[in-house]
Formats: sequence, structure tokens, C-alpha cells
Amino acid sequence: DSDAFYSAETTYSWYIIPNFQVAELQNENLRYAIGFAIDREALVNNILKDGSIAKYDCNYSQVFFDAEGNEFNSVREDFWAVDKERAAQYWEAAKSDLGVETLALDMLVEDTESAQRVAVFLQSEIEGACPGLTINLLVVPKTQRIEQMETGDFVLALHRTGSSVPNVAAKLGQYTTDHNLNYGDYSDPAYDELYY
Repeated sequence: DSDAFYSAETTYSWYIIPNFQVAELQNENLRYAIGFAIDREALVNNILKDGSIAKYDCNYSQVFFDAEGNEFNSVREDFWAVDKERAAQYWEAAKSDLGVETLALDMLVEDTESAQRVAVFLQSEIEGACPGLTINLLVVPKTQRIEQMETGDFVLALHRTGSSVPNVAAKLGQYTTDHNLNYGDYSDPAYDELYY
């Protein structure tokens, strides 16, 4: 304990990016099954144990504020709170939509210790909530992970992103069609119109 030491939150988030060019990942029920399967509180408290904050969206906490000082994330509920029953229901619907009983998806993960710990936890969470859904971890060096994401050579990817400035518009812009950081190739004309 020292008065010279202080702790500060950073603006980095790890999250799963689906490649929307992969036919199965165009299925909303499958993406919802994956999203509701993950216990974010268990991830930060039992796996990371480094002061990380559980995230339920794509924006950072305690970074983006309006003119009155209200945090951007405070205006909506935590949609992605863990719900294993809902995950299983969405998985059943996805199986029906896709005409499958089982499905294997590869997840690109960089070879750092923390990324691999997180990936193994995510794999366990998803496979546990969605019997028949297999997540294969493809561990590669960080530079290779980024190269494969930039070229669209992935199915799922565990990705980290950060912001050096408190600009929510810049962060949300990453999900517009053809943005250079839109690695998953997400495209929604209605979203683009709202953003621009």
C-alpha cells in the first residue's frame, strides 16, 4: 500500500467477433444462443481476476458521457445478461433453422496466456449451454490473428479493441458497412443510415 500507487480503468474490451460471411453465423438464433450462454461476471471474477468489468455491449464503461455527465451505457438494460435457458432455446431454434443437430465453429484466438484462458472459458460456457455446438479453438500469434481477421479468414475471433479518446461515435462507427475495423463484415443499411 502506497499513496504513490493508484488504479485506473482502461478502455480495452475483449469480445467475440462473428464473421457474417459464414452462412451459419448469419442466423440470429445462433448468435443469440452464443451471447446468452456466457456468464460475464464469472469470466471477470473467476478467470481474469484482474479488476476487469463485465461487459454487456460493445462500448466501454466509464468513458463515454453526455453533456450532463450521464454515462452512455446507463441508458439501457444489460441485454446480454447470462441466461442458460434462453441460450438453449435459441440453440434449438438455430438447429431447426439450419437443419442440423450438431455444429462446429472455429474460434481464432491469439497465443497470449490471458486470451487463451478467456477462450477456454468461453468454449466451456457455450458448449455447456448449447449441447451439440462445438467451439474449436485455433491458437495463433497475435499478428496472424489480426491478418486473418483483416482478410476475413475466420469464423469466430476473440478480439481486443480499445479507444484512446472518449468518442462513442467513433466506436459505434466500427459497425458500419465497409468500416476498416468491421472485421466481421457486418452490414445493416438501417444502422448505417442512423449512424451517418
